[in-house]
Amino acid sequence: MPAIVDGMALVYSAGFKASAQRIRDLEGVSLHFSEYSCQQNSEEFRQWWIANGDTQWPVYFWGDLDYSGMGILANLKHRFENITAWQAGYQPMLELLLTGAGHDATTTGKQQQIDPKKTGCSFADSKLLPVLRKYRRFIDQEWLC
Repeated sequence: MPAIVDGMALVYSAGFKASAQRIRDLEGVSLHFSEYSCQQNSEEFRQWWIANGDTQWPVYFWGDLDYSGMGILANLKHRFENITAWQAGYQPMLELLLTGAGHDATTTGKQQQIDPKKTGCSFADSKLLPVLRKYRRFIDQEWLC
């Protein structure tokens, strides 16, 4: 487990499933906790996730640096008002893009992706989307792993 995520709850959602309207509904999600999870925090997290409880945790999104990834972030804004693009994950991807790394849309079948225009996250809207538009290249998050 990288030190940068110490103390965070990591949620894996398999792409667009994360942006489903029912992601915070009891019938629309299955939460499973690792054996290393703090039981008290796990229950508090479950209550917050399902019931949109009073706990105010920061919420970050990290996915592919492409229009679909930014679209997922924009959709998640409807369910998590304070969500932002995870800068610790996106900054290295942004730097790779600026050096010419990445791939064009046709190389990976992403030519049908639509620019979301705006995500509601200042970092994504002012830094990530303008670079995607300028360079017309994408980076999958697996490039960093």
